[in-house]
Parts: sequence; C-alpha cells; structure tokens
Amino acid sequence: MITVIIGAQASGRAWARISGVALSIVAGCAVCALFGGLHTPAPGAGEWLTHVRILPHGFAFDWGLLLPVRV
Repeated sequence: MITVIIGAQASGRAWARISGVALSIVAGCAVCALFGGLHTPAPGAGEWLTHVRILPHGFAFDWGLLLPVRV
C-alpha cells in the first residue's frame, strides 16, 4: 500500500501527510477484506486478560557467533 502513502504525501494537505501510514493500514485491511483474507475468530470461552509469558521459547546464546563480529 505504498501508493497510498505516496499519494498522501503528494496531496499537500497536512492531515493527509501526517496520517499517510494510518491511511495505508486502513486501505490494506480493506483490500484484505475484499479478497477474503481478513478473518475474525469465532466467539468462545476465551479470556479477556492473559498472562505475559517472558521468553516462552527459552534463551540461548552461541558464543561462536560472536567471533566473526569482533575486529
């Protein structure tokens, strides 16, 4: 949706230039909805709040990858 951003920048209006990225997100959502790519989840017994999982996949550091970075 880069064309929306370029069009907003070229319009010369201050509100369009400031909100160009937001306009392109809205345009992208509209295109996805037209082509069936925008799906809403079915209502269920989901929770309104969830717990934050910090590093759910663990943390690992490979010291061998640090050697090529050093000068």
